[in-house]
Amino acid sequence: MKSAALALLAALLAPRVAALRLDGQRVVVTGGGRGIGKALALLCAEEGAHVAILARSREELAAVVDEAAARGVPTPLRMYTADVTDEASVEAAVAALVDEMGGVDILLNNAGNSCRKGPLHEQSVADFRSLLDLNVVSVLIVSSAVMRHAMLRQGKGAIINISSRAGKVGLPNMAPYVASKFAVEGLTATLAAEAREHGIRVNSLSPGMVDTRSFPKAPGRPGVRTAESIRDGLFFLLLGGEGGAGDTADGGVSGVYLHVDEFDEAVAAGRPETALKSIDERPFECVA
Repeated sequence: MKSAALALLAALLAPRVAALRLDGQRVVVTGGGRGIGKALALLCAEEGAHVAILARSREELAAVVDEAAARGVPTPLRMYTADVTDEASVEAAVAALVDEMGGVDILLNNAGNSCRKGPLHEQSVADFRSLLDLNVVSVLIVSSAVMRHAMLRQGKGAIINISSRAGKVGLPNMAPYVASKFAVEGLTATLAAEAREHGIRVNSLSPGMVDTRSFPKAPGRPGVRTAESIRDGLFFLLLGGEGGAGDTADGGVSGVYLHVDEFDEAVAAGRPETALKSIDERPFECVA
């Protein structure tokens, strides 16, 4: 299994002299107008995918489409304005893009935001509810629409929910954001268990400390990375991974969490598969 993981990693890191890795794949990215969503869209498009980006701002979407064209991506990006917290808006956008693209092979649930920093007892309840709508409920809304309109009919697909280390540990003064990402992990694990029989893989990806407008980082802060630097971790997870819990019949993994910082460390140690961690807690074993 380790050798298979190393072979996949070598293919990921090799010069692009062969076929594009996502050639012909149909990809949907939410929050695709800027930041990590923009990077996800461009990375997939550069590998030959037919990419549809969703966001509320048509201007931001148009700028990404123009940038993709300037980079000479193999297939022009499609853009759809949609509010991912609104069911009707998402239903209309997904129905339209499925009609135009013929289906969806990959869904990247990226739309989200952070919270105002402060102790829990000073947090706004209204802001918390709004953040849960954007960070959590939208994952249900978009995933449901994409599955019903495309993936269940196809009998295959891959969903990656953009998560965070905040979905694994408590962070002081970040309670609303932390709670939302813990919820994303729960949705991911549950959907993975439900969708496996339909040939759909569902995993979560933590991009690390990326400097974006929604998540600004102080200049020179150690550990900060660019949105584009998530490339190797993204494709390792997208193309199946190896050796994680929840292996599927096609060799891919489902129900796992990957943090790109940990992936980089695992790659350096020659064991990339160890960065894949089951979201589900291990069964309890009483040690005498």
